[in-house]
Amino acid sequence: MTALVLALLLITNPPVMAAPAALSGTTAEITTGSTVNRVTVYPSGVRIERIASVRLVRGTNEVLITPLQGNIDPESITVSVDGNVTVMSVIPAVNFLQSPAASVETERLNRQKRDLELKIAFQENLVYVLNEEEEALRENRRIDGSSQLSGILYLRDVMDFYRQRLTEISTKRLEIRREIADLNEELLRVNNQLAGQRRTQREPVTEVKVLLDSPVEMTGNVRVSYFSGDAQWLPVYDVRVHDVNSPLKLQYKAGISQRTGESWDNVEIYLSSSGPLQGQQSPVLNPWRIDFPRTLRGAGTLSSVQETRRLVRDGTEMRLSGIVVDASTNEPLTGANVIIPGTSGGTVTNAQGFFSLQVPSAVTELEVRFIGYETQRVPVNSNVLTVAMNSANVAMNEVVVSGLSLIQPARPAPVVMDTPLSFNFEVPARYTVTGDGEEQQVVITEYDLDAHYTYLAIPKIEEKVWLQARISDWERLNLLNGRANLFLGSTYLGNSRINPSVLTDTLALNLGVDEGIIIDRKKVDQYSSRSFLGGRVTQTLTWDIEVRNTKRHPVTIRLTDQIPVSNRREISVDLSDAGGAALNAETGELVWLLDVGSNQSKTVRFSYQVRHPNDERVVLE
Repeated sequence: MTALVLALLLITNPPVMAAPAALSGTTAEITTGSTVNRVTVYPSGVRIERIASVRLVRGTNEVLITPLQGNIDPESITVSVDGNVTVMSVIPAVNFLQSPAASVETERLNRQKRDLELKIAFQENLVYVLNEEEEALRENRRIDGSSQLSGILYLRDVMDFYRQRLTEISTKRLEIRREIADLNEELLRVNNQLAGQRRTQREPVTEVKVLLDSPVEMTGNVRVSYFSGDAQWLPVYDVRVHDVNSPLKLQYKAGISQRTGESWDNVEIYLSSSGPLQGQQSPVLNPWRIDFPRTLRGAGTLSSVQETRRLVRDGTEMRLSGIVVDASTNEPLTGANVIIPGTSGGTVTNAQGFFSLQVPSAVTELEVRFIGYETQRVPVNSNVLTVAMNSANVAMNEVVVSGLSLIQPARPAPVVMDTPLSFNFEVPARYTVTGDGEEQQVVITEYDLDAHYTYLAIPKIEEKVWLQARISDWERLNLLNGRANLFLGSTYLGNSRINPSVLTDTLALNLGVDEGIIIDRKKVDQYSSRSFLGGRVTQTLTWDIEVRNTKRHPVTIRLTDQIPVSNRREISVDLSDAGGAALNAETGELVWLLDVGSNQSKTVRFSYQVRHPNDERVVLE
C-alpha cells in the first residue's frame, strides 16, 4: 500500500531535473569592458594585453568585449582564459555605431573651449553695459535753457562730465574688444586642434566576440592581446659627469608615446628592441645574369653617360658646402662621410653637421654615408646643399654602442630577455602613460661606469677641444641608438648621441667643448712656397698648431690633422716634417698625443710637399 501511494505521488508530482546549459541549447550572452594590464612597446607599435573579469555559466558563453581602442590589426588578436575553459572561436568585429571614448587630450581641449567661450560671453556683456550707459548719456544730454541753472559755468561742468565719461566708455570698450579678439584667436586654435582630434577619433570601435565553453559555473579572467601601430619608444640617456676623476653616471630611459585614445593606467611595461615579426620575409637571391650592354642608336646607357660626365675634366673646380641632418629630428649629424662618387676624395661633417670641399666642376652628385642611416646620392644643383638622412629601418641595427667598464648598477637592473633577434626589457616599476601622444619617460636602470676621459681636437675642421669619455665592456649594457643628454654636475651641456654603429671595443661619448683649452692652427708663410721646375709644380705647405691649457690641472690631448693622399700617379705627396706625429699612410692622418701642463702651451709643426704637372691645378687650401 505504501509503495502504491509513493508511485502515485511520483506520477502526479514528477521531480524537476536541472539540464546543463550545454545540453539545453542555450548560450549565455555577456557584454563586458576590459582594462589594460600589460603592454609591450616596440620602436614602432605596441602589443596590448587587456583583462576582463567575466562570470561564466556552465556550458557555452558568448562574451563580447568592447571597446578596444586604437588602430588594431585584427589578425593579431589572441584570447586566453583562466581555468579549464575552452576558447571555441574568436571573432573580431567593427562597431560603426559606437564612437570611441574621448581621449584625455580631447577632454582637456573641450574644457579649455568652454572656459574661453565663457570669458568671451562675459566680455561681450561688459560691452553691452557700456553701450547702454552711452545711450542713456546721449538721451539726457539736452539742457533746459530756461532753467536758472543753465548758466555758463553749469554748462561747462555738464560738458566736461559728458566728455570725460564718453571718453572713458570708448576707451574701455576698445580694450574689451581687443581682449575679445585675442580670446577668439585662442578659441580658433583650440577648435582647429579639436577638429584634428575628432578626425583621429572617427574610426569605428573594434570589438571581440569570444565563444567559450566552461565545464562549471565560475568567474574567470579573459585576456585579450592585440597589436596596434599607435605607440612607440625611443632610448634616451642622461649622462652625468661630476669631474674627470669620478665615475660616469648613465641613466637609461625610454621615451614612450601613444595615441590609442585611452590612458594606460598603472600598467606593466615591456620594451622590445625590434618590431613584431608580422609579414617579414627573408631575402631571396635571384640568379645574376650578365650580358653586353645594349644601347639605343645615338644614345648611351645611363651609367655610361654618368661615367663620361664624371671623368670629364675641364681644368676648373668649385667649392661645395652644406649641412647633413637627421630627416626625422632635424638634428645635425657629426662625422657623416661626404664622398665624391668613384673617387677616394671627400670630407666629414663637423660637430654642427657642416661640410665644405673642393670638387671638379664636372661632378654631378655627392654620396653621403652615415652608419645607421641610408646612403644618400645627392644631385649637385647648388653650391649649398642640405642633406636629410633617413634612419636605416633594420631591426638589429639599433644594438647600442656606448659603454664603459661596469662598476655596478645604481638601481636594480631591469630583467633583460634575450631572443634570437632582439632583447626585451621588463621595466621594474608600473607606470601610467597617457594617450595624448606626449612623450613620457620611464627609467629602465642606472649605471655607474668607470670611464677614461680624454681630450681630442681636429683643428683643421674646428678649432675646439672636445672632452670625450671612453667606456669599455659596453656590450653587457644592452644599449640602443639614442639621444644622450649631457650634464656636468647639475649644469646641462647639451645633447649628443649614443651610437652603436662603429664596432669597436671602446665606446666614445663626446661630452662637449672644453673652453679651458685653446687651440690655434695657422699656416707658416715663411716656410710655405710654390715653385716650378722641369714642367712640374712643387707646393710646400707648413702648419703650426698651438695648444694652450688654462686649466688648473695638466691634460692629455689627442690632436689630429692630415696631409693629402694622391689619387693619381702624376701627383706625389711627401711628408717632409711630421713634427712627431704618427702617420697613417693610407688615409694621410697625423696623430699627436700631447701632454700639456697647467697654464702652459705647446706647439707642433708639420710640413709636406705636393708635386704635379704645371698644366694641372691642385687645390690644397
